[in-house]
Amino acid sequence: MKFSSYRHSTLVTIFGCSAIVASITTQLRADVILPTGLAPGTKYEIAFVTAGYTAATSTDINYYNNFVTTEANKDATLKNLGVSWHAIASTATVSAQTNAPFSSAIPVYNTFGVPVATSACPLYSGNLLNYGIYINQYGVRTVNDESVWTGTCVTGNPGIPVYPLGSTTGTATFGLDFGYSQGVWLTELDTQTNVGLPMYALSAPITVGAVPEPTSLTLLGTALLGLGVASLVRRRQA
Repeated sequence: MKFSSYRHSTLVTIFGCSAIVASITTQLRADVILPTGLAPGTKYEIAFVTAGYTAATSTDINYYNNFVTTEANKDATLKNLGVSWHAIASTATVSAQTNAPFSSAIPVYNTFGVPVATSACPLYSGNLLNYGIYINQYGVRTVNDESVWTGTCVTGNPGIPVYPLGSTTGTATFGLDFGYSQGVWLTELDTQTNVGLPMYALSAPITVGAVPEPTSLTLLGTALLGLGVASLVRRRQA
């Protein structure tokens, strides 16, 4: 799965252009769209591709978790969720499936608010729904076919024929982020670990909060109005 010299030079060129485009689109700051229509108490997760870039030279999975967490916290909507974030990535000792586990009971949405993985289409099964995880933490669509560090194969595990992040070979596996089936979003080719590429981030489970019933809202409004009237009466009597 090594690059040809042509493929590598092409990646370098694309990377340079992608960095410029990413810088421009990041500044546009579109809104993150959280999933709607979910019942209170429902759990879901969010996945995005980072607007920022990193090398893949570290063997420590915490380095990549910290990187995607920093990226997530750059957006107020995601930061206010108050959840932890994990890289969908594998090192030689920690698999993506362990570091960013998927539960069939908890669907995964991208930052456009559409599902990318469900019980019918698991995260580590190959295909993703709705063209996959191609929206960054600002709700901005990435460049087509952007290369993303993963270090993992389709099943979410490291090992032959892929190269994990921090590989002693000096190369690591990346995927392509848009519109691919058969696991290409996780496993496409590999390149030198000192190249800067984005990463996929997955949140911890998020629970939909309860929405107050209309009656409760009415009672709350009545109580607040009553307090306001009482305060006004006291001021006039003073």
